[in-house]
Amino acid sequence: MRGRLKNAVLLALLPVLAAWADVLKYGDGKADGQKSFGGNGHLLKVTAPAENMKIKGIKIHGARYGLPKPPDEDFTVYILGEDMAVLHTEKAPYKLFERGEAKWVNVNFKQSADAPATFWVCLDFNAHQTKGVYVSYDTSTGGQYSQVGLPGEKAEEVSFAGDWMIQVNVSK
Repeated sequence: MRGRLKNAVLLALLPVLAAWADVLKYGDGKADGQKSFGGNGHLLKVTAPAENMKIKGIKIHGARYGLPKPPDEDFTVYILGEDMAVLHTEKAPYKLFERGEAKWVNVNFKQSADAPATFWVCLDFNAHQTKGVYVSYDTSTGGQYSQVGLPGEKAEEVSFAGDWMIQVNVSK
């Protein structure tokens, strides 16, 4: 029982501890699987540890699939409010992701976004059978922060007990 309490306290402190390094993240950083969704997106709920923070960008652990040459198009990163309303939109090129083994990919925002106390990061790769990105997930958190969905649509629970490996780069 003591070990469970210790783990619960550590999990609760992860966002706060991570904020000292200007990165908001969950989990132990080890990928336990990966998923891609055609017609859907990856959603991660984030709580900012302080007021007046700015989102500078995100990091995604994943790998592209499809043809050897990346599609000449962008994917979309949305910052959503707690009510799932779009607060900020960024585009980034597919070519940031390589095929093969999953790696951390930086997506630096062209313009920083205000970070409300609680917000969602939503990734839309417009995935199909021949193109997309497998986003890694980490099961050390039990899946309490992740869902599947897109802006304007009803979000659904993930089918695994884990959270997307998405990190948020912030500043004061």
